This record gives sequence, structure tokens and C-alpha cells, in this order.
Amino acid sequence: MKSSVIIVVLTIVMISAVPLLSLLINSGESVQVTAVENTTDSTTGTKEQAATTGTKTENDALAADNSSFKIYDTSAKKVITVSDIEFCCGALATETEADIPIEALKAQAVALHTYYSYLRSESRKANKEYDFQCNSKIWDVYASKEDIKEKWGDTFEESYNAIEDAVKSVSDTFVLYNDNFAMTKYFEISSGTTESYKEVYGEDIAYLTNVPSPYDTVANNYKTTLNFTVDDFDKAIKSRYNDYKPNSDYSKNIGNIKKNSYGAVLSITVGNKEIQGYELCEILNLRSKNFEIECKENNYIFTMLGYGDNIGLSKFGSCQMAKQGSTYLEILQYYYPNTKIVNGYAPI
Repeated sequence: MKSSVIIVVLTIVMISAVPLLSLLINSGESVQVTAVENTTDSTTGTKEQAATTGTKTENDALAADNSSFKIYDTSAKKVITVSDIEFCCGALATETEADIPIEALKAQAVALHTYYSYLRSESRKANKEYDFQCNSKIWDVYASKEDIKEKWGDTFEESYNAIEDAVKSVSDTFVLYNDNFAMTKYFEISSGTTESYKEVYGEDIAYLTNVPSPYDTVANNYKTTLNFTVDDFDKAIKSRYNDYKPNSDYSKNIGNIKKNSYGAVLSITVGNKEIQGYELCEILNLRSKNFEIECKENNYIFTMLGYGDNIGLSKFGSCQMAKQGSTYLEILQYYYPNTKIVNGYAPI
């Protein structure tokens, strides 16, 4: 009983400390957001300091070309062209609720816009036909305004307007690293601390690193379980690895689990295969790399913490920070340390 009380108290202390924690982490560093001019928040009417002035491109034609996305829609089997604002509204609608705190909504809009601008930039450097893919009919990455209206019905006007207002208010705000678009990954719920991109994928990206996100531990679906029969598990692994050979004793089929200090699985041995943690999540459609496995009654029982790849901005965490008074700029700085947030920037 005493231990339970201690855990609850510690969780409350961690949660209340997050806004202060973000300031402490950035102490000693110059805040990399200075205003082009003081701008008025279209939702609250309050003045807030925006971000560093970005350099407008001198090539008007190039700027116009980069104000829209070229997306291969797998449902229509064709490349569609969508303006930045229309895309951000359609993408944000597929990923979040319109009634979350406005500062969290704006933070998520900036992260989303920056991430897909990063993909667009990389794609066009390689002279690819399109920037990235979507499946608009199943709301994967993007949905059209018409499809959103059909699904949302009577709540469409109010909800879509809230998203559109948030997107437009930060439409020229981006997260940059070394004066390039940052790869601003984001996800639903952390396992309590975000993960380092280097530790998971091997590439050192300074702004995708371990950041405490204790709010996430109180999310309703923070802890979940998923069961697989041995046969279903083996079929799933076999679908990815043709040479997979399971152990005849299913209880000994899984072993040598390597985790980082935050509990995320880095690699795991399954039968005769060593599989990366993120790959196993893809194969089995697991919610999180932070999991435990129990072998019981011819089943594998996965218990998972968090939801998503746990790298970058936690959407649940950003909502809780906003509820505690953090601005969208503070949220972005917290989850993407070492970056520069720029306002008045034209994608090039």
C-alpha cells in the first residue's frame, strides 16, 4: 500500500514539474525564438513572441512550387497536388481531435508541416515524381475536406474551423536544424521518456533524443496487452522472413531480449532470427517497442507501454503541457532540443 502511494506521489510530482523541467533543460542556452514582430494569436487574441525571421526565397516560381505537396494517393492510384494549408488541415484531422488545447494543436501543426516539408525537400533533391504517399480513403496520412465533412457530419464546421485556424496561425512556422527542415517525428503516447533515434536506427540526429515525458504515464491507454497464438505468431514472422525456423518448444522460441535503459526493445531473438525491436513492432503491429512477453497456454502475451515509435513529440504529452500553460513554442523546443524555430519562413 505504501509503495502504491509513493508511486502516485512521484507521478504527480513529475507531472507538475514538466513545464519547469523544459525551462531547466534549456537553461544556459539562448532561446532560439526571437520575433519577426509581435504577432497576435488569432484564437486567444494575446500577443506572443514568434520565431526567428527566415529568409524568403528569391525565386518566386520555386516558392510557389513549394507551397503545395505532390502526393501519390494509393487509393486513387495517382499523384495529387494539395496546397500546404489544405494538406496540413487534412492530415491534422486524421491524427488528432479538434478540441485539444489550442497551443498543443498549433505545436502538432508545426511538427506535421515541418516533417512533411522535410520529406518534400528530400524527395525533390532526388528528383522523385512525388513527395510521399497517402491513402486518402482510409485516412492514412491525409483526407480531403469533402471526406472529412462526410465523416464528421454535424460537428464538421466547428471542428474543421478549429483545425484550420490553428494551421493558418502557424503556417509559416517551421522547426529547423542547421538551417534545414528538421525531421520532426511525432507519435501518440510515450513510455515515459522519448527515445534516441540513434539508439533505435543507428543515425545520430541531435534533436531526436531522450526527453522525459512523464505526463504520458497517466494516459488511459498507456498500458495495453495483445495476445498471439503460437501459430499466428509464427505465420507473422514467416511472412517477413522466409527462412524463419521456430524452436519446437514455443516457450524457448523467444530470448536474448536487448533493451535500452528506458525499457524499449532494441533487438530480440525469435527462433533462428535476430530481429530489431522496431521491425518486430511492424511485423506484429505492436503499439510500442517498450514491451514484455509472457509465454502462457500456447500464447505469446505482449504487455506494452505507450503508443507509437516514441521518437520526437508526444502528442499526449504536448496536450498535457498545453493544459499546464506551455505555449506551442515551448512545447516544440522541449521535444525537439537543439533546433531553431523559425517564423516567416518560405519552404525552399
